Amino acid sequence: MFIILGIILLFSAALFFYIKGEIIIGGDFEDLIGTTPMEAQPVKEYVDQCLYNIGKEAIIRIGENGGYIEIDPATVTIIPGRPTLSEGLEIVPNTDIVVPYWFFMSSDDTCQNGCVFEDYLKPKLKKTGVDDLLTIEGQIASFVEENLGSCLRDFDSFEQVGMSVSASNPVADAVIDRASKYVSIRLRMPLSIEKGGVNTSLEYFLQKFDVGLYNMYNLATHLTRQELKNYYLEQVVTNLITIFSGLNNSIIPPPYGGVDFFLSNPIQTWDKKEVKLHIQNFLNPYVANLKPTNTLAISKVVNLGDDQWSDTVNKLNYVIDLELGELLLPFDVQFVYSPDWPIYLDVSPSLGDFILPDRSYPTIMTFLGYGLTRYDFSYDVSFPVLIKISDEAAFKGEGYDFYFAMEANLRNNQALFASNSDNYVSNDEAEQSLICTDEASKTGDVTIEVRDYLTQEEISHVSIFSEFAGVSCRAGETSSPFVGKLKAGIGHLTLTHPDYLSVNNFLVLVENKTYDFSFEMYPEKTLNVSVFKKMISKSTGWGINDDQVFSEEGNEQVILTFERVPDEDSKQRIKKTVFFYDDYSPKSVKLYPGEYELSIVYMNTDEFTIPRETKKVGPWWNRKTITIPAMDLTLGFSLDYNESEYNLLISPDELYDKKDLELGLLIPDFYREQQSLNSNDLKVLEDISKYHKQNYEEIKLVLR
Repeated sequence: MFIILGIILLFSAALFFYIKGEIIIGGDFEDLIGTTPMEAQPVKEYVDQCLYNIGKEAIIRIGENGGYIEIDPATVTIIPGRPTLSEGLEIVPNTDIVVPYWFFMSSDDTCQNGCVFEDYLKPKLKKTGVDDLLTIEGQIASFVEENLGSCLRDFDSFEQVGMSVSASNPVADAVIDRASKYVSIRLRMPLSIEKGGVNTSLEYFLQKFDVGLYNMYNLATHLTRQELKNYYLEQVVTNLITIFSGLNNSIIPPPYGGVDFFLSNPIQTWDKKEVKLHIQNFLNPYVANLKPTNTLAISKVVNLGDDQWSDTVNKLNYVIDLELGELLLPFDVQFVYSPDWPIYLDVSPSLGDFILPDRSYPTIMTFLGYGLTRYDFSYDVSFPVLIKISDEAAFKGEGYDFYFAMEANLRNNQALFASNSDNYVSNDEAEQSLICTDEASKTGDVTIEVRDYLTQEEISHVSIFSEFAGVSCRAGETSSPFVGKLKAGIGHLTLTHPDYLSVNNFLVLVENKTYDFSFEMYPEKTLNVSVFKKMISKSTGWGINDDQVFSEEGNEQVILTFERVPDEDSKQRIKKTVFFYDDYSPKSVKLYPGEYELSIVYMNTDEFTIPRETKKVGPWWNRKTITIPAMDLTLGFSLDYNESEYNLLISPDELYDKKDLELGLLIPDFYREQQSLNSNDLKVLEDISKYHKQNYEEIKLVLR
C-alpha cells in the first residue's frame, strides 16, 4: 500500500515539473492566463507593468552590450588604449562601456606565433538545451527572475487598501520569435490574493515587445559572414590608402609607387606616427559610408545621375551586397569608427619611426649614375568597427538599437583571415631584403648594450638597424643585451625606441669579426614653457616700451613649434607644438637634447582701427591725392628666425638640470595706439622678424 502510494507521489511530482516546463515553453500560454477576476485586476496590472519594465530593460541591455545583459570583465579581456589586442571594443576610453567582438584576431598584432581568429563571444540566440543560460533568450529570462522582485516590492502597496498578496518564486521564459516579430516574456508566478475574506489566485503572466530582435540578430550574423567572405572592412582601408597615398609629398606612402632609377633624386620619407594619425582620421568618414543592401541604409546612397560630381559622391558609398534577393529588412545599419580608438599600424620598409623606401646600388648602374629606389610599401593595419542596427518602430515608436563589433585586419596589403593566415609573413620578415639575409656578408657576433643616459639602467626593446649601401637591415632588438650578427660594410648603426631619442653611429664592420658596443640613449624631459610679451609702441618711434600680460578673455593665442634639427648623433627630426589660449600658465613640452628651430604664431581676434586718411602718391610731376577709408583689422603674425644663430641649443646637462623654458614676444601696440595709426604703420608687421632679432637678448628662449 505505502509502496504504491510512494510511486503515485513520485509520478505526480515528475508530472508537475514536466507540466511546469511545458507551461513555460509551450505554445498555448495565453490560454493558461484566462480571465482575471475583477478583484484581482489591480494585482494583475501591477505585475504586468513590472514584467514589462524589467523585460524592456533586459532587451535594451542585450542591444547595448552585443547580445549580453552584462559584460563580465573576467571573461572579456579589455586592454585600455589597445582595442586591437582586446576581446571587445571599449566605446569610451577608461569606462566600462564595452561591446564584444563577434569576430576578431585573438593573437598578437604581429602574428609572430601565427594568426588566430575567434568568434566565441558571439552569443547564441535561441535555447537549445545546452548552456541555455548563456543564450540571449536565457539571459533575458534569468534577468527577469532575478530583478522582478525589486519592482514588485513584496506587494507592500496593496496592504494600504486591505489586500494581502503572497507570491511564489517566479519562473520566466523568453521567446524571440521570427514569425510574430515579437519578443515574448512568459512568467509563471502563483499568487494568493485575499481581501475582505475573499480569496483569489493568479499564476500566469505574459508581455510582448514589438522588437524585431530575431531578424536584427540574423542581420548582424549575415553582416559578419559577409565580412569573412568579402572583407568589406579591409576594402575600405585599402581604398583609403590608395586614394591618399603617392609620391610628390603625399601624406601617406603608396603601396605600389614604382621605382626611381636616379641616384641624384632625394628619397621621400614619412613619419609613421603621422601616417597612423592620418589613417585614423580618414577611417571615420570612410567606415561611415558603408551601406548594406536589403536595409534602409541603402536608401541613403546618393544618386544624382551620370555627371562627374554624382560619380564622386557615389564613390564615397561602399555598398555591401548581403545577397538576400528582394528581401527588405526594416532596419537602418550604421558603421562607426572613432579616431579615439587607436589602430595598429606597421608599414615596411621602415627605420624606427621613419618609413623610407628600399634603395640599392647595383655596381653597373652606379657607374652610370643610377640606383634603384623602390617606393612599394607593405601595410599592416588592424582597427575596430562598431556596427549599430536600428529598429525605429520598436517599443511603439521609441526605437531600439542593437550593437556589435568586429575587428578588421590587413596584412601585407591583403585582408587576413583564418583561411589565409598560415601564409602570412610579418612585416619584420618581409622587409628583410636578400642582401640582409646573406650570411656570407655578415659580421661575427656583435654585442650591443644600451643604457639610459640618466639612470644608466639597461634599456630593453631597442630596435637595431644597420644601413649600408642604402639598404636598411633590421637586426633585432635589445634584451639585456643584444647579441647577433650585423651586415658587414661601411655605413650606419641606428637604434630606436619610442621613449628615447634615436641614435645614429657611423661604423666600419668587417665580415666574421666580433664587436662589443655600448651606447647611451636620451630619454624625453618634460619642461614647463611660459611666454611673456613686450609691447612695441609708436610713442617711442615703434620701439620697445613696456611689458603687458596676455588677455584672459580668449582673444589672444600663441602657438610655439619646436623642431629638432637632425645631427650626426641622431637623424631623428622631431616637432613639438605648444598652444596658449585663454590660460597663459606654463604649458608642458617633452624635448630631447639637441638644436631646435623655433617658429611662433600670434593671433588677436579683437579688431583695431586705422582711421580714414588722405595721402599724396606718385612722382612730383604727377602727384595725386587719394583717400584711404577707415580699416578694421585684426592683429596676427608668424615668425621664423630662419637663421641657425637664433636656434635653441640644449645640451644634455642643461636639459636634465633645468625644468622651465621662458620666451618673450614683441607685439605691436596697435590697440592702444589706434587713434594715431595710419597705413604706413602696418609696415611694423612686415618688419616683425627684424624687431625680434634686434632685441633677441631680451626675449630669447631661456632655460631656468
